[in-house]
Amino acid sequence: MIKFSVVIPSCKINKLLFKTLSSVFKQTTKPYEIIIIFSNKISEDQNNLLLKKNKNLKIFFSNNGNVSQNRNYGASKAKGNYLAFLDDDDLWSKNYLKYIEKILNKNKSKLIITWLNKIKNQKVSKFKKISQKVKSEDLFNFNPGIIGSNIIVEKKIFKKIGGFDKKLTSSEDKDFFIKFLDKRIKFNILKKRLVYHRQKNQKQLSYDTTGKQLFLKKYKYRMSKKDIYINERRIFLLKLKNSSNLRKIIYFFIFLYKLIIYKTGY
Repeated sequence: MIKFSVVIPSCKINKLLFKTLSSVFKQTTKPYEIIIIFSNKISEDQNNLLLKKNKNLKIFFSNNGNVSQNRNYGASKAKGNYLAFLDDDDLWSKNYLKYIEKILNKNKSKLIITWLNKIKNQKVSKFKKISQKVKSEDLFNFNPGIIGSNIIVEKKIFKKIGGFDKKLTSSEDKDFFIKFLDKRIKFNILKKRLVYHRQKNQKQLSYDTTGKQLFLKKYKYRMSKKDIYINERRIFLLKLKNSSNLRKIIYFFIFLYKLIIYKTGY
């Protein structure tokens, strides 16, 4: 019997979280449980308000954990045999778990990834679509369509591969999938756009590059020179956006030096 444990990492209670939860409550196939992991404590009134929303809702707190740590913590508390991850500002179509259940009843996939829609400025449009033929190398410098909200994985396998890399504050979704591809674990792509990824405005984005730098460090030995250049360029541009003029000059010359190495091969 398939039992879905929905795992939602969050920092605080806001309107978007309630919309996210609403999309879970409306599922035609009901989850076995819904787990929210807050990085920080919430008030007792807020806690009681959430618990009134659904009898299967469970709330836990981590000690300022990042998104990877919170997902792993939620997974450790889950009682279901499949983990359905969902970020606290994204949404699911009401038939999301129903379609996943159909696939699992047919072929017992260890991991299922769904195609995406995006929500930006209140408008919904088609987003990335991942291919069944995707390779690890395809994820070194580009995310073909795997995020925290369109992953459903068998709990036993999640535990076996070590979950999400707790050091990564970004690029953790790509890293998670690379582990599956490297070990050739059976996965399936659901070619239906049942997950709605909320795209934040540029001003809201965090320019912390730590996760991207750690991802590059982790896979640099496997990357081509082009892959390394694309990653370093992306990190460089993000650093520029959140730096003083002096630091911008320093970053520029560092990147220029790396560009020369890339172009000349030295």
